[in-house]
Amino acid sequence: MRNEHDRIVHPLQGRPNEFLHRLLDELKNAGYFPDCDDAALADFVGHCMNLTAKLAGALGSVARGWEPDAGMTIARLKRILTILNESLTASDRVPAKYLSSDRLLRFRSDLFALREEILALVARLRGGD
Repeated sequence: MRNEHDRIVHPLQGRPNEFLHRLLDELKNAGYFPDCDDAALADFVGHCMNLTAKLAGALGSVARGWEPDAGMTIARLKRILTILNESLTASDRVPAKYLSSDRLLRFRSDLFALREEILALVARLRGGD
């Protein structure tokens, strides 16, 4: 798929990037970003940023049609799952004053859906699908 800058990105890279920008926009509009001293919120945002960057690194070449080693891509995706799980864990600690429970639930739902998509991609790369 192509992003808003007309760059080719893998869908698993594009959606988390949109998610991250939506999160940052909501926090900024509420006046909480970037000048927030809350460690739990900083952990959540930081893990989401890391997740987006790691997905770009793991899937950028795939999106451009190159055929990287499937084993290396699987290893990267498994490390990314660890970061995704850290994002989910950090989201549990975000105070409601920064994100309402409905908004936080939406973000968590997006992260869970992403995890399922990553697991499906790993299965395909292993030849299981």
